[in-house]
Amino acid sequence: NEAITIGYECGYDLTAGRSIAQMIAMGRHAAYGVVAGGNAIIVGHAASQYGKQSSSSVILGAYASRNPNTRATFNAYSAVIIGMNAGLNAFASQTSVMIGESAGSNSTNGTCDSIGSVLVGWSAASASLNHRESVILGNQAGQSCSSNYSVYVGAYAGQNTSGSYNVFLGYEAGKSLNQANTLVIETNATYRAAGVNALVYGEFNNRLLRFGANTVKFQKDIILEDDQTPASASDTGTTGMIRWDANYIYVCVATNTWKRAAIATW
Repeated sequence: NEAITIGYECGYDLTAGRSIAQMIAMGRHAAYGVVAGGNAIIVGHAASQYGKQSSSSVILGAYASRNPNTRATFNAYSAVIIGMNAGLNAFASQTSVMIGESAGSNSTNGTCDSIGSVLVGWSAASASLNHRESVILGNQAGQSCSSNYSVYVGAYAGQNTSGSYNVFLGYEAGKSLNQANTLVIETNATYRAAGVNALVYGEFNNRLLRFGANTVKFQKDIILEDDQTPASASDTGTTGMIRWDANYIYVCVATNTWKRAAIATW
């Protein structure tokens, strides 16, 4: 089927009737145990060894996308996996991009869901339980995490975390933060770990956004779109809340304690 294999036991198990048309494999044990590798390029010592499903993929590097546990199902089709140990034992890597030594490697459990993820950097998302459809960029970003549908950008960002739908931006941003639906933008070591004290902190599910800056400046207007009138001076409120209506500006000066100032045209 116009496949090319070069190297000791390279392409071993590629027998008649298996989908290997136009596959190119090079290296000792490269594509060993692959049963579907059509239109794939597999290069490197033991690259995609026992990879099972590797069709339409580019896999480059020693042990890249190798499956040490020889699992019956191991998917790396339509993937780009480049770097020594990249995608090692990642189990489900279809439609993913993994670039960097040990990027997306998961030799600890062999069940990691990496489907649709983009992982770039040395050990990015390595030893992780899950990072399905996540974007993780930076050395050791997302390492040892379980965070689907998340964005981690920066060295060590999102390392040792759990919780999905997170966005962490900055050096060590969100490191060891175990919660979901969270936004953290920070690089300062004093504030980044706790998350809530970051320069920018948000909770997507609660529609909450908090600025940790000592000073916030706006070049133009701040607009509170909806008018709201507290039911009484003891209406429910959190210290610092501001509301308005056509006649007054209201400020919550203590828990459930409101004061107001009249406003008028001039």
